[in-house]
Parts: sequence; structure tokens; C-alpha cells
Amino acid sequence: MALTTLYHGTDIESAKIICKGTGIDLRRCNIKTDFGKGFYTTDSYERAAKWADRKAIARASKPAVITILFDYESAQDIIERFHDDLRWGRFIINNRNGLNYINNIPFKDNN
Repeated sequence: MALTTLYHGTDIESAKIICKGTGIDLRRCNIKTDFGKGFYTTDSYERAAKWADRKAIARASKPAVITILFDYESAQDIIERFHDDLRWGRFIINNRNGLNYINNIPFKDNN
């Protein structure tokens, strides 16, 4: 088992809840995001830090970056991979616009 280091950028209060409280609660996630409702990570500390700054400003809080050790091999059956193609672009547009939009178009992929 090879572990990969991933990062999650958020505000300090959310970080405390994730790390010491109830863990990751998908009910707290924003529904209209690029890849849909979910817990987002990156392999770039700098990218996570930028997200943390954004979240902290929006929530009038302080930024925080959570470090996660992740086993990709064990999670293969739940990982969806996209390439920079038309399907990927449509997927993002659908997630940003929500179910009312999706119900009126032929391409239904979304989270």
C-alpha cells in the first residue's frame, strides 16, 4: 500500500470539525461546484493554501490546510477520471447549474 499526500484547503473552524469533530460531512458541501458536491483535495499544497485563503475570507475566519494520507489503490472503484474533453466540460457545466438545468438537456452526467 502506497500512500499519497493530499491537501484540503478550508477555514480553521471547518478544519477543527473535520480533524477533531465529526470528520468529513458531505452535507456541509456546496452543491453547485465544478465537480459537484464532494470533499476536494489536491496534491499541491500551494493550491490548497489558495483555497484556504478564499474560504477564510468568505467565512471571516482564518485559513487552514489539512494534510491527508490517501491510498489510491484501495479507492479505485470510487474514483472518476476525466480528461480535458467535451464530456469533462459538460460535466462541470451540469454541476454548476444544478438539476433543473440537467433535467432539460440530453447530457445527464453530474454528481
